[in-house]
Amino acid sequence: MTGVLTRPFLRDPGDRGEEQSPRELRPPVVGGLLAAGWAALAGSLLCGALAVIGWFTASGGTAHAALRLGLDAWLLAHRVPLELTDGHLALPPLGLSILPLALLYHAGKWVGRTCVFRVRTDLAVGAIALAAGYAALSELLGLLARTHGAIPHPGWAAAAPAAAALVAGGIGILAGSGRLSRAWAQLPEEIRATVTGGAAALATLLAAGAIALTAALVLNFGRIVSLTEALGAGFVGGILLLLVGLAYVPNAVVFAAAFVAGPGFALGTDTAVSTTGVTLGPIPAFPLTAALPTPGAQPTWMYGLLALPFLAGLAGGALAVRRFPTQTVDRAAIRGALTGAAGGLAFAAVATIAGGGAGPGRLSEVGPPPLETALLVTVTFALAAAIAAAAVTGWKLWREAKAMSFPAESVSTEQEPTD
Repeated sequence: MTGVLTRPFLRDPGDRGEEQSPRELRPPVVGGLLAAGWAALAGSLLCGALAVIGWFTASGGTAHAALRLGLDAWLLAHRVPLELTDGHLALPPLGLSILPLALLYHAGKWVGRTCVFRVRTDLAVGAIALAAGYAALSELLGLLARTHGAIPHPGWAAAAPAAAALVAGGIGILAGSGRLSRAWAQLPEEIRATVTGGAAALATLLAAGAIALTAALVLNFGRIVSLTEALGAGFVGGILLLLVGLAYVPNAVVFAAAFVAGPGFALGTDTAVSTTGVTLGPIPAFPLTAALPTPGAQPTWMYGLLALPFLAGLAGGALAVRRFPTQTVDRAAIRGALTGAAGGLAFAAVATIAGGGAGPGRLSEVGPPPLETALLVTVTFALAAAIAAAAVTGWKLWREAKAMSFPAESVSTEQEPTD
């Protein structure tokens, strides 16, 4: 009885060996498959439930069709394209994408806490089992969601969720098993510096995009309200429209970041939204589109926004050499250039994920241009980060040299000849 009372209620993942014997822990394959089922069902059922709630307030359709719509939204959040009767839909709601990624991360943490890992390869086995199980269930849900009007792409329905599970779930397994910080510390210093600085540059540019989007929404708030009222969605429909808008706010942040970075973005074929000019045609009646700049040449002050990606690169390069200092200016410049290149390529990847086809016809092209974005942002980040890293390192070395020269000068002044 005493042993039961003294047994801790909450288990510490870093001290599992004292609380569970290896026989009580699951093999990583079993844990990965169980976690995959939990993550897939929890996310898809939640999206399906929200769609059914919306169906209750609608005047037409069936509950079965609403459930399929929820499954389509869940697959789209993984960037699984939906083949429509007259086009395709591949514009993922990144706000909704947070849900499956968070579920996969926590599923991975559960695997890391409850499975036994005797060798390092067991970690990879658990991550692969999680990704394989998640991909299989996603493919099955894609088959269940098929309708004549919307067909999830069969190949992407397994590949895209598998990639998300491998990344988010793999990080969760490392965190749950207590090996995440150790794995980070074992990476070469150059890689850690590159990742740290690149992430800082990426975050700074996205923050600039968020500020620009917020300013546009505030300045065009009246247009947004008028457009929402013109849709006549009603109270419940207005709430659902708000949720859909919030789901696409992260996409709008990425588009705004591409706008301030220079490449801009497209909102349909033969359209361009950038600081050099805006060319638009008919656009969908969606509240977020009311924040778009007016077509034509833009004010001269907007060219000042092009300094923001350079500032983001400066921030990344400075942070890289402050966290991981070097002893020479030339090596610091190389480290900064690598940092900027990593941040630029990361932003290009995010911009590519955030874009995609938004429907038939001219809406088949939405988002920043991938190649132009990768080239321009990567070069800007690399140049700015190299300058910042070299300047910070040079300043530090100069201060150290100056500090070392002061004691010698003070000693020479104190030891003056006396009569």
